[in-house]
Amino acid sequence: MKIIYLNYFYSNIYTKPNDWLQQMQLVNIVLEQLAKKHTVTSIQQINDNAQLTKNGVNYQFVNFYNQKTWLPFRLNLFVKRLRPNIIIIHGTVFPLQTILLRLVIGNNVKIFIQHHAELPLKGVKRRLQKMASFIVNGYFFPSIADGLNWQQKGNIYDQKPIFNVHEGTSVYKKIDVVTAKSFTKVTGQPTYIWVGRLDANKQPLLAIKAFSKFLQTQPSAKLYMLFYRAELLTEIQQYLAQNSALIDKIILVGKVAAADMAYWYSSADYYISSSLKEGTSFSLCEAMACYCIPIVSNINTHNNMLGNCCGFTYQAGNEEDLLTALIAGAKASKAQESEKVKHQYLQHLTVTAITKTIENAISNVS
Repeated sequence: MKIIYLNYFYSNIYTKPNDWLQQMQLVNIVLEQLAKKHTVTSIQQINDNAQLTKNGVNYQFVNFYNQKTWLPFRLNLFVKRLRPNIIIIHGTVFPLQTILLRLVIGNNVKIFIQHHAELPLKGVKRRLQKMASFIVNGYFFPSIADGLNWQQKGNIYDQKPIFNVHEGTSVYKKIDVVTAKSFTKVTGQPTYIWVGRLDANKQPLLAIKAFSKFLQTQPSAKLYMLFYRAELLTEIQQYLAQNSALIDKIILVGKVAAADMAYWYSSADYYISSSLKEGTSFSLCEAMACYCIPIVSNINTHNNMLGNCCGFTYQAGNEEDLLTALIAGAKASKAQESEKVKHQYLQHLTVTAITKTIENAISNVS
């Protein structure tokens, strides 16, 4: 079977294919697993024209337009010449391009759209999304609940198949805790890790404030915060400066090299997320791959990834509810909870599990 992953998004940031490949490693690992059984091509629009094969995947980098275009005729014809059986489009925000693609390739090719945390469009664009939904074969959402929400809002035809497919997975594996801590120098009993951007959606201050209250019941605990964008850093530093008792309890680590992240996840007992919205949460997936116990907001993606069988959730945006979840997590058996996380990850979030879900979705639609 010939499968094409197609991206209508144009990025002029990347001028070298290998830079793009490195950035998209967590997504490309799924393509590489599919390539063990199928012919897989990934078509990406960057500021370069190139072709290379890596781990069985044929990567085609094209720059037909030097910009985003609503009418990608050359790109769609390029896709047609590859004679695919399956096309998986990255992103739900290209309805017009998708409709034009169907007109070019005909009805014998199955088209799926992979959701990437986009919000449903409104107005004319919402109607275009609805029109596109009639001519595709199905949708991949990291949470079925999110897909149903799109249907309820009228952005997707209500009879269109929706499948629970995550965008990517973790490349990390659990490292022995002694080895990990000798590298990270993490201390604290227990230890917590927060990973993400310091922005309004990730709500780092909510996590900090809840954790500061939690320290009253667990004074030996420590929270390590890893981040690579720092919009709210000044505000956080000011808060910590005004609460001197937190200085050695909440540690702002900052940016960590991707190659070192497994040491950090493996050093922590618990992983905290305070996000209001996520697609596939790659940091949660990475934490679970290292058997870190999640304490996360109860958004659809998080609930799906935990499968109602591991970790602790709290009402998104609710500081007191996060505090309650922190206390509940501290009272539980770390060994038992970590084992539950391990089981959930191995059963549902590995690259093998995700590719099997994709193959089943492809075979189950006409």
